[in-house]
Amino acid sequence: PDRHSLALLDADAVDAASDETLDALGDALFNDAYWFDQGGCSSPRLIVWAAGADVERARARLRGAVDAALRRRGYEAGTGAVIGKLVRGLRTAAAQDGVRVATASNEATWVELPDLSAYEREATGGGRFFEVVSKDLAADLADFVGPRDQTAACFGLAPDRVRELALTLNGRGVDRFVRLGRALEFDPTWDGYDLPQELVR
Repeated sequence: PDRHSLALLDADAVDAASDETLDALGDALFNDAYWFDQGGCSSPRLIVWAAGADVERARARLRGAVDAALRRRGYEAGTGAVIGKLVRGLRTAAAQDGVRVATASNEATWVELPDLSAYEREATGGGRFFEVVSKDLAADLADFVGPRDQTAACFGLAPDRVRELALTLNGRGVDRFVRLGRALEFDPTWDGYDLPQELVR
């Protein structure tokens, strides 16, 4: 119940994505984050960008893709969730320098942090995404990741790079690396529990 998950996105890959790929990316993040209003243990609450030539343009493209996916799905955030995530984002901005809060709609709030040390894992829900840009993904994650970190949903990272990250983080945290859009897919063994054995009498 105390697990935390994140997404790892390559800024150059998002920036270079075709319109069709971008639509699929928006749907993928929707699937991972919105089915349980980010309350699922494997739903990403934090997005770590692997720095690229134009991170701001990649961010804008991702946010546009998510907004389009929200409209396609007809998702509407509850009033309490809208107020709660905005208050939490503004509270984070008031507490430390270098934080920006961007709200394109009631359904998605983006909180840009200067680095991973500014992030609190307890921050949950309803379409509030914390973002950090990393110039050295392996080093930053090695300092940040802990045993509570369960799933890393990836987009645009080459398989060899993901494998290197897995080796770097081995023993620290992150139990599984998946493609963005597949974070909520379950296996019979989940978080060390044999689900059929646990759930069947």
